[in-house]
Amino acid sequence: MTTSINTVFTGASADIKFLPGTTNLAVASGTQVKIINAVTGAVSATYDFGSTVGAIDVSPDGSKLAVVLTTGAYAANAKVSMVDLFTGGITHHDLATNGSIISGFSDVAILSNGT
Repeated sequence: MTTSINTVFTGASADIKFLPGTTNLAVASGTQVKIINAVTGAVSATYDFGSTVGAIDVSPDGSKLAVVLTTGAYAANAKVSMVDLFTGGITHHDLATNGSIISGFSDVAILSNGT
């Protein structure tokens, strides 16, 4: 049996999550999140957010991907995006922090009810 390794990203990944019930991974690196089949290495989707991705989370049913963008220290707003993994639609949310977040966000979570 011959196997190969596909280079999908160069550099470090910020976060990696399995999509429930699949062999797919959501991998955050740089300004992008890619959906990658862990068995074949095939990339089925790429989302570019234009800012560095700090962390990701996948809803328990695998339908949504939450993405927090690193905004830097003392930024006026935090940026969170929600991706509908079935349609590819993306909604962006600005969260007013009034500069009170010292080092930016480094984690995000989706609750069991999908919010």
